[in-house]
Amino acid sequence: MDQRPTYDLKSIKQKVGYGNYRVTGTALKTADEIGLDEDDIIHVIENCLQLRDFYKTMASDKIKGLMQDVYKTSYNNMKLYVKIQLGFQGDTVVIISFKKE
Repeated sequence: MDQRPTYDLKSIKQKVGYGNYRVTGTALKTADEIGLDEDDIIHVIENCLQLRDFYKTMASDKIKGLMQDVYKTSYNNMKLYVKIQLGFQGDTVVIISFKKE
């Protein structure tokens, strides 16, 4: 499987750094269950995600035409599963999933 991310990771990090993101309720809930909060989520995206952490890209289950990139990374000695996408306008990063792998 020779997949590449749908979205440019550098651009994702920049958008998040500028505050152009939203975290789904599900991602906040699963982060909270492992002792992390929104600040941790943002830290992971800006500082921990690397291209080598890319796992797969997949079609959104809920919104036809949107793709989601999945990364597997580590933070505080935890393996994490992070799923992100851009909204239709391409200006907002949506953090779909953020949980322990």
